[in-house]
Amino acid sequence: MRYQVPQFVDIQDRIIGPLTLKQFLYYVAAVLLLIPVYLLADLGLFLSFAIPVLGVTALFAHVHWRGQTFASLLWHGFHYFTGGRLYIWRRVAGAAEMYIAGGEYEEFVENLPTTASALDAIAQTLNTQGNIIAQDAADPLVEGGEGVNPPDQSNAS
Repeated sequence: MRYQVPQFVDIQDRIIGPLTLKQFLYYVAAVLLLIPVYLLADLGLFLSFAIPVLGVTALFAHVHWRGQTFASLLWHGFHYFTGGRLYIWRRVAGAAEMYIAGGEYEEFVENLPTTASALDAIAQTLNTQGNIIAQDAADPLVEGGEGVNPPDQSNAS
């Protein structure tokens, strides 16, 4: 093998013992939070405060779910619950379907365009509304850069 391919590039470096730098900083923050409680409160109050704080710290430092840390899961969950949502369409349970019947159906079928000229007329009306144009856009790679009309199919033999 000529070149060695790096392996495990998504694993963070262990800086302090078995802990990464981020895990170590989580524990440092927890200890800095617990020092004043230890100095100002008795042992029972300190333990009742320290056990949940260390549990949450261990949760943030060590829990990964589907490749994401617990902190990023909380962040994404917060944005999901506080962010806006766009509902384009939702089926309403028990809604009646629409049917075209009787004279409305016959009128609908009679007005359907069935010839190529009728479809061309519809396409020409879309020319101003739907940005459909009769000429190709200018091609910068073609000399002169002018658009070319599509070949006329009616003259082809």
